[in-house]
Amino acid sequence: MFVIDSHCDTLSTLPEGGRLCNEYNVSARFPFLQFYADFVCTKTKNTDDQYQSALSLLEAFHAAWDGVVVLDRASLDEGLKAPKSAILTLEGADCLTDFARLRAVYEQGVRVINPTWNYKNHLAASNLESGTCEDYGFTPVGLLWIRECENLGILLDASHLSDRAFWDLAEVAKKPFFASHSNCRAVCPHSRNLTDEQIRFLIGNGGIIGVNLYTEFITQEKTTPSLSGLFPHLDHLLELGGEDAIGIGFDIDGVGDDYPADVTRKESIHDRFYELLLEKYGQERTEKIMYKNYASFLKRAFS
Repeated sequence: MFVIDSHCDTLSTLPEGGRLCNEYNVSARFPFLQFYADFVCTKTKNTDDQYQSALSLLEAFHAAWDGVVVLDRASLDEGLKAPKSAILTLEGADCLTDFARLRAVYEQGVRVINPTWNYKNHLAASNLESGTCEDYGFTPVGLLWIRECENLGILLDASHLSDRAFWDLAEVAKKPFFASHSNCRAVCPHSRNLTDEQIRFLIGNGGIIGVNLYTEFITQEKTTPSLSGLFPHLDHLLELGGEDAIGIGFDIDGVGDDYPADVTRKESIHDRFYELLLEKYGQERTEKIMYKNYASFLKRAFS
């Protein structure tokens, strides 16, 4: 067994004395590959300050991390055999105001980028603009930026994109992209969740979807769901043909206190989820969801 989680915000806790690996955010039983998000969009709207904060977090990561950092196919293969490995991501590219900055974060190890966070920027519209006249998709600059990311070897993450921006990316991208931390809109009608059409596109084009723990993306019911509340989303993905395109992107440390009712910070969320998956789906499908599907996606993406 192995664990791959495509989104967590634990890196943002380092300036306040946090740790990259804690009791709750990584597996205590299995080796793991964790995606650590460099997230600075809420700190300030000033893009120069955001950029410096992003670089500072990357520096803090490298000072604290003692595992494998995945940068390419060779280091991915190494990471999948190591006790712990990491992929650095940038969530919200507001601070990347030119290609020089994009190349600079690449040189610092970033290999995944969400073009937007929860509001539009110079590259694209975000999920909050979906279905409104403000949904302009990708800007002309953003379309050029997609090509530059692909040329560098940076993977593109659609989780926060608006609906129109998602389809712009689908039209322009030459390589598979993915949704690192999104659920199903048919199960929970939140704009951060994916439509069935988007899910089918990702499944059919070599992408993958990491399911998210944030309760507002799990259900609109007033009662806080349990961790098994993700099963309707998993079942729906399976119904759409997603057997080989489902992973986990739990958004740990990025959801505030809006975790499922049975999640605590005293034990590994991944290990608890593993037991629930095993009981419901059996060993083969559990291993696909926990790591095999993401391992296959990453091997394709980094080849």
